[in-house]
Amino acid sequence: GSLVPIIDAYRHQGVTFLMPSPEVELRGETIIDISHESLMRVWVRLRRWVEEEAQAAGIYRRLAESATLHAEGKAGLYRDPELGIALAWLRRARHANRAWAERYRPGFDEAMGFLRASQKAADDEERAKEAARQRELDQANALAEAERRRAEAERDAFPVFQYDEEQTNVILKKLSILRDFVVARRANRRDD
Repeated sequence: GSLVPIIDAYRHQGVTFLMPSPEVELRGETIIDISHESLMRVWVRLRRWVEEEAQAAGIYRRLAESATLHAEGKAGLYRDPELGIALAWLRRARHANRAWAERYRPGFDEAMGFLRASQKAADDEERAKEAARQRELDQANALAEAERRRAEAERDAFPVFQYDEEQTNVILKKLSILRDFVVARRANRRDD
C-alpha cells in the first residue's frame, strides 16, 4: 500500500536500514525488520513502541502461564495485584487478540477465560464482603435499638428514677457514637 515507497527508500541497495532486502517483494503479511541499530537509537517513538510491546508481551506470557498452571491445578485464580495488572493491560492493549498472542505463547483463549474467571471470583468475593459488612451494620443497628428499648423499659419500670432530659440525651449520644463507629469500621473495611 501507501507505505511501500517509504519502506523501499530505507531498504534499497546500499541503504539497508530495513529488511527484507530490496529483492523481496513486499506483501501485506511481510514483516519489516529494522536492521540498523542507529535508526533505533534516534527513533524515540519506536523505542517507546518496543518498550510497550515488551511489557505487553511479558504480561500476556505470565497470564497464559498462570492459566496453564491453573488448568493443571497448580495455581489459583488471579487476585490483586496480578488481576489489576492483567485487566489494565487488556483495557490498554490495542492488539490483544489470538494472532498477536500466538507470537509470544499459545493459549490466548484459555488465558482470556482464566482472566474472566479471576474477575468473576474477585467480584463474587467483594459482594460477599459487602454482604458481611451489611450484616454487621444491621446487627449494630439492632443492638443500638435493643439498648434504646432497654433504657426506655428501665425508665418506665422505675418511675421513681425518671431520667431527666440531660440523661436521656447522654444515652442517645452514646448510641449514636456506637452506630457511627460501626459505620466508620464498615467504610474502612470496604477501602481495604
